[in-house]
Amino acid sequence: MKRTSAAIISAGALSAAALVAPVVATAAAPNSPSLVRIAGNVLPSLNQLTSVNAPAQKWMTVGVSLAHPDTAAELALVHRMYTPGNPDYGHYLTAAQVAQRFGVPGSRTTDIVAKLRAAGLSVAKPDAFGDYVTASGPVAAVERAFKVDIRSFTVTRSGKSALHFLANTTGPLVPAADHVVTVVGLNTLQRYQTAQDICFQGTCTGDTTPQDLWQTYDQPAQYTGKGVRMGVIGEGNPKNLQGYLDKQRAKYKLPHSTLNIICVQGSCGKDTAGDGEWEIDTQASLGMAPDANLTLYFAKSILDGDLNNSFVKWAHAANGPKLASASLGECEASPLNGVFNAPPLSTINGNTSSGTSAVLAFGNGEQAAIDPVLRSAVLQGKTLFASTGDTGSSCPLVYLPVIGAGNGLLNQGNPEQNYPAVSVNTVAVGGTVLYTNDNGSGAGASYKPANSETSRALETAWPFGGGGASLWTPAPSWQLKVGAINEPCVLPSNGATGTTCRGVPDVSAQSGDVLTNGYAVYGDGGWGPGGGTSLSSPLWMGMWARVQGAAGHNLGFASPLIYRAGSNATTYGRDFYDVTLGSNGLHAASTGWDYTTGWGVPKVAGLIRDIAHH
Repeated sequence: MKRTSAAIISAGALSAAALVAPVVATAAAPNSPSLVRIAGNVLPSLNQLTSVNAPAQKWMTVGVSLAHPDTAAELALVHRMYTPGNPDYGHYLTAAQVAQRFGVPGSRTTDIVAKLRAAGLSVAKPDAFGDYVTASGPVAAVERAFKVDIRSFTVTRSGKSALHFLANTTGPLVPAADHVVTVVGLNTLQRYQTAQDICFQGTCTGDTTPQDLWQTYDQPAQYTGKGVRMGVIGEGNPKNLQGYLDKQRAKYKLPHSTLNIICVQGSCGKDTAGDGEWEIDTQASLGMAPDANLTLYFAKSILDGDLNNSFVKWAHAANGPKLASASLGECEASPLNGVFNAPPLSTINGNTSSGTSAVLAFGNGEQAAIDPVLRSAVLQGKTLFASTGDTGSSCPLVYLPVIGAGNGLLNQGNPEQNYPAVSVNTVAVGGTVLYTNDNGSGAGASYKPANSETSRALETAWPFGGGGASLWTPAPSWQLKVGAINEPCVLPSNGATGTTCRGVPDVSAQSGDVLTNGYAVYGDGGWGPGGGTSLSSPLWMGMWARVQGAAGHNLGFASPLIYRAGSNATTYGRDFYDVTLGSNGLHAASTGWDYTTGWGVPKVAGLIRDIAHH
């Protein structure tokens, strides 16, 4: 389906306001020529909500993103680095080399740090890249630092308790000379959404085991990820996760594995509400690569200002894992820095808009802050696998003044994609429903697959698996020769009309259908199937760890290699199982690459032959 602006508007998502030229920053008042105001760092329609003065001592965490000095040179090097035959092909940089060649000048970072501290904020020591500065402190100090007014807002929700959040009512003022791209964390509404949680002791049945997937996805027994290091992007207190992992390892006769924990803000905090997500991530990735090593990069909360530190810590780590998985996301940002009005909405998750115009509250500059960080990871030959979400051919919206939606089993009608999955610096992973003929390789199987076989009975696209075309992000070079990737951008970030936009997912793996099948995971309450694209992304990371382990060296960013194998008629059939049944709303599965399952699900033995041993 070719995209037209009329088709987009009819999907109930965009207005003409979204199609005007982007504005990132505007000049401040005439008496402040050294400052600029960041436009778009304010949630719209706040004047429609009840508010009071924010508590002056309420604690907030913010992140200040500084522009890289030579983005064009970075992009050019990425292209050379991943183009076979180029002298730079496969020659990845170290973290120190990336920081030295492309990092932010120290004077700019130092100036921002000094101004934040002068306002009374506590500032974490920036790393050598200097492109992301984290600060925390009371509301009063945040207001001083950015010359903003922060209010406490209340939204009444039908049938639910009222929602309270803090938000700035004016855009932040920042030093013009420091080239600030965006400031995140100025409101406590916007946050990453995790994909589908685990289902325990309900109607869930038919869970697959690690050994089932070793066989179904053709994973050779001699390659188990030994020596490969993986990471998980997450948040909260991980105190329960090692014990849950031990239970799973013991039941399925997998070798003991000790989780490495990095609390990226010095402390992981007390939150354990996200355990269901992290149980899936740890037990899925290590289930596929039982001899790999896993590190958790955990922030204090899932709020943007906190969680961004997990991405930064992994991407900038000098000796960290080359692979990571992020089973979370939020709507991609528009060129208007993430906020625009929408037509009237009828009902969202049972909440009625009463005919008023709802507003899509997107990432508030999230993409502008994190994408350069992820690009620095690509320059180091790192790969982030990211879930495309559980809202079908839409993304997990947050609506104002009607607060609803979020991630979950609901296609929300807006054909935007999940970030960071939609980034050209990730491998986007969609979901499938997998039914197997299990002939005894389940809980009693040995560490290596038994002689008894588990085979695929049926695998289809999951109706709620994220997938589609970005509205704003141009397709990377490795997608341009794929005929099925043909949706033009509504307003491309490069400004060129007719530009083909990024398509997701790149690949897929089992998500289960959440209600009747999934992947066997142990957590609070016992055994149950984990599902959603939360499962698909760490499964792919674990399977790619087998490929990388078989190679015996770092293969670099995985996407160009995946597309080279998928685009070749000779290798495609032996490297991927083509999922051709099902849809996710706007898009149907079809032969070859499609907007529901990408290239399909892996045949790991083929990927090892054609990529690791090529």
